[in-house]
Amino acid sequence: MRSLGFAEARSLPPLGAQPTPYHGPRCQITLAGGTTVLAVQDHRSPLVELRFRLPLGALGWQHPDAVEALIRLLAGSGGATSRRIEATGGNFRMTTDGQWFDVTGYTAPDLATVWLDRLAALTAPMRGALPAPGRPLRPHTPDAVMDTALRRHWLGAGRPVAAPDDLCAVHRSVLEHGGGWLVAVGAFDPERFTADAARALSDWPGASSTTVPVPRVLRDGRPATGILALRDDAADDVRLALSAPEPAGGTGAAARYLATAVICTQYGSRVPEHVLRAGLVPTLYAARDVCLGFPRAGIRATLHQQDPAEGTTAVRETLRAFQSSPVTAAELAPIRAFCAAQLLGAFDSPAAKADLLRDGLSAGRPADWAERLPDLLSQATAAEVTAACAALFLVDDMDLVVLGRPSSVTEVCDQWTARHT
Repeated sequence: MRSLGFAEARSLPPLGAQPTPYHGPRCQITLAGGTTVLAVQDHRSPLVELRFRLPLGALGWQHPDAVEALIRLLAGSGGATSRRIEATGGNFRMTTDGQWFDVTGYTAPDLATVWLDRLAALTAPMRGALPAPGRPLRPHTPDAVMDTALRRHWLGAGRPVAAPDDLCAVHRSVLEHGGGWLVAVGAFDPERFTADAARALSDWPGASSTTVPVPRVLRDGRPATGILALRDDAADDVRLALSAPEPAGGTGAAARYLATAVICTQYGSRVPEHVLRAGLVPTLYAARDVCLGFPRAGIRATLHQQDPAEGTTAVRETLRAFQSSPVTAAELAPIRAFCAAQLLGAFDSPAAKADLLRDGLSAGRPADWAERLPDLLSQATAAEVTAACAALFLVDDMDLVVLGRPSSVTEVCDQWTARHT
């Protein structure tokens, strides 16, 4: 056998220039009913990715099981329109996470009006007697159970919304108050799509500020810090959730984006560095989202059943340390690079871009926020990030929700109360 020998290894080519993040040509309008429509042109896929989002409102926030029952009913009511969407390879799926009513799907550009017709039909009044919501078909995740408890607390535990008698009441509360956000990304003319959306949704009800009550947290400032104990005899571990409304204004600030990462979004962040490596808390992360009608900052952790109080103490003491240990430029540099690189993934596909735009608009951010964020990340200083950490994750001003077996929940709550007194 003849040897072919060895060739000298070639050096890797240099990295190319990173394109500036850009969603693409777009058109944005607000319909008479209050719905914001954003259409973005993207020819990388032959389909149109579509997203619609609507806040559930007071009844839905307190009774998410009833919204799930409504979705099951609506899923079977599409008739010929639904069959046409599915027959042509499209998709129209409704979901809820306890905060939002979401419609996610895709279709061919020339059938986008059919998809819009299916969406428009959701608000048509329901006639006749409908069944009571009943029990959910599947158990909720621990995070969903904890979030529902927190929403009820923040809405005002003394004034709970009565459980709906039938699904007509749920439909009226969730889908007949207008507003929301509709995002479309795909190979189409953005201006034509927004015009088609305006025609299809022209009969939608107008948004009414009196239909969805203003949460107590917005009327009276923030609620008094509370502890919510949720006991589950079958729990395998102890779940912890710390939450607080964000300070008003600045929800799109780069410093707040970086602060969340500094706290615990990657392994080398502050809290994981001190807690995960000690083996006290198996999982831990920080996040910012929307709860009721305003931005929320929060931390979630999973604790061992054997000694949950020790893990709780470690999380709290690490967060308290931010008051005396500011973020340094050296600490911030790798986290800034991580965040900038991670953000680019949202531009990888029309589907990811549609998700990003829906999430951003529903959180109160403009359509170009993600395009501008890389530059904003590079400009944020360590001092600004330190201030954002203190404003968002002031642990002694956060509400605590604990879910687990009764003895473990009692241990965590007693320990938390003792440290606050």
